[in-house]
Order: sequence, then C-alpha cells, then structure tokens
Amino acid sequence: MAGTAVLGVCGLVILLFAARALGAADYAVFGLFWSALFFAVAVLSGVHQETTRAAASAGVGSGERGTPLIRFALVMALSAGVLIAATSPWWVRPTLGAEHGELAVVVALGATGYTLTAVMCGVLAASGRWGAFSVLSMTEGLGRLAAVAIVLALALGTTPLAWAVISVYPLMLAIGAWSVLRRPGVTTRVPDSMGRLLSNTLHTVTAATAIAALVNGFPLLMATFAGDASQETVGAMTLAVMLTRAPLLVPLVGAQGLLITMFASPGRSPWPLISKLLVGVAVVGVVLASLAGTLGPWVLRTAIGENFSLPGHVLAMLVVSSAALGALSLSSPALLAANQHVAYVIGWVVATALAVFLLWVLPLSLELRAPLALLIGPLVGLAWHLGALARHSTKDRRSDSHHYARGETAA
Repeated sequence: MAGTAVLGVCGLVILLFAARALGAADYAVFGLFWSALFFAVAVLSGVHQETTRAAASAGVGSGERGTPLIRFALVMALSAGVLIAATSPWWVRPTLGAEHGELAVVVALGATGYTLTAVMCGVLAASGRWGAFSVLSMTEGLGRLAAVAIVLALALGTTPLAWAVISVYPLMLAIGAWSVLRRPGVTTRVPDSMGRLLSNTLHTVTAATAIAALVNGFPLLMATFAGDASQETVGAMTLAVMLTRAPLLVPLVGAQGLLITMFASPGRSPWPLISKLLVGVAVVGVVLASLAGTLGPWVLRTAIGENFSLPGHVLAMLVVSSAALGALSLSSPALLAANQHVAYVIGWVVATALAVFLLWVLPLSLELRAPLALLIGPLVGLAWHLGALARHSTKDRRSDSHHYARGETAA
C-alpha cells in the first residue's frame, strides 16, 4: 500500500504540473494520451491478476513441468503492442487528432513494457515478496515524475512528454528481473497449460477492459460523446475525472493482488472482509466528496487556473462516483479468488455498458452526464457481483453440508 500510495501521489503531481504548464486546450491532448496509455495499462492489469492467481495456486517453488511465466509474459506483451499499433488508425484520429498519430507508438510501447512488469509483479505478489513489489511501484512513480519534470522544465512539448511517461519501464524491468531471479523460492512456472492461462486471462482482460473504460479510459469516452462541449471544457473535465479517481482507485487497483491472496485463504468466508472494505470505501467517499464540493473549485482556480474551474457539485458527484467504482473494485478480487471469472466479467461489462449508454443518451451537459453515468453503472455492476458472490457462498455451504451428511452416514 505504501508503494501504491507513492505511485498514486506521483501521478497526481504529474497531472497537476502538466495542467499548469500546458493550459486547458493543450492539456486535453496530453490528458487524452495519458488516458489512452493507462486505459491500455488497466486492460492489461488482467494479466497481473491471472498471474497472481496462477502463481498463488501453484505454491512456492518452480518445478520442471507446466508453463514458464516468462513465456506467458512475452506472448501477452507482444500481443498487446501489436494490437494497439494495428488498431491505432481507428482510435487516434477521433481522440488525439490526426496530427498526433505518433503518440500511438508511445502507447503501444508503454503497454508492452507494462505487461512484462505486470507478470513480474504477479509473481512477487503470489510469493509474498511485498518489499520487492513496493519497490517496483515506487520506482514507477518516482522515475516517471523525474522524467516528466525534466521535459516540462525544458518545455519540449507533448510528444517528448509522452516518451518521458513510458521511459520508466526499462528500469522497472531490470529491477523486477533482479528481484525475481535472485530469489530461488519465487514461483516462475505454473502447472496451468498456456491455453488455460490464456483462456483465464481472456476473462480477466475482458473485465479489465470494462474497468479501464470506466476508470482510465473515461476521458476518451467523454471526448467521443462531448457533443457541443468546448475543448476547454473537455480538458477541465479530463483533469477533474483523473484527480477524483486517483485518491480512491489507485490504492484499490494496486492492492488487487493482495486482496486476491486474502480472499483466497482456504475455508475463509469472504463476507466479513468485503463488508469492512465496502463500509470503509463508503466513509472515505463521503468525506472526500464533502471536501471536493466545498474546497475543490477554489483549489482548481488557485493551483491551476480559471479555465480548469468546475462547480463544487460536479466535483462532489465525481468523487461519489469514484467511491462506487471503488466498491466494484473491492468485490472483484473476492469473485476471482472464488474462481468465478464469468460472474466477475459480467458485472464489469454491465457497469460499463450502462455508463456508456447513459453518457450517450442523457439530455444533460457533459458536466452532469459524466458523473451520473459513472455513478449508476458501477452501482448496478456491484449489485450483480454481490449477488453472484452470495449464490456461490450458498452453493459452497450446501456442498459442505452434503459432504458432512455423507460422512456421518458412512460413519
């Protein structure tokens, strides 16, 4: 959590510095690049989740049979980079603009580098190497902040700024490889076949795509469905969405590996833990929404500029919607630990589809459509997740009672 906190704070500082240096119109380009990159990163976090599950299920040590995780990492990383580059003609023009087509290459290379680090982080999480895991998170945050600070100080423009954002991945790969290879007890091979890993990853990546659309990629959706909103409004809403997401969602997304291992404890009911987590995120959400509604407009005007100012009720609604997303993120590891991949996917797909539909059809301004869509969609997805978890728990209790009854009869 400490490592994830450093990563989140560094991301916030980068967004604030870039907004102040670029202004609302130019920041819209950088903000949409940031959204595209971390949309891809969030999609590929499904690779991290499946690696954590597979390595945790395999136990400590590396045998001679099974699938080497390095092979899995290379397949997923190359596939991600090629897919993003191949599809760039369809998504670059309506979001970043034709004049910024080179940024698609940066997104593709960044996604490739992240995928390799995601597998390393999954291995470290499953093996309980939380110190090394946190070092990677801190390296990503601090390294990226340093690189971006240099480019902003030299005023080199948006393309060098984009390269600075992804420049940290080679350093992370070197540190991650050293952390994994120097510890013989770390699981580097799993009993699952490559086909099984890819099938499970397809489920987690599908759900992660829905997650990414609501979290990291939502500014791209806002730009697509902006209607008659000005470029300055899109830039201001992009910054507001990112700022109100980070305090709640960055720690929760970063802790997915930890939560999966906690929910996966044999014989442990998920309900006491998930109840505490949901109450906690609700309380934090209410407190942060109150602060955003009262102090947010003044902070934006003073720290960044008048053209980034938004009404307090819009900022408060965005924070509440972030809490709803956080709750949905907390129900996800419980379903993954229970091997309920399909229910996990359905919840996120329903949440995303409903949010996008509302963003498209609601007859309101962008400032109101966006937070309402981000609130209603995740709440419906959360209801599905909790219902699926309840059904699974009931099924497990019936199965245990059946086995107990059979044992009593045999005795």
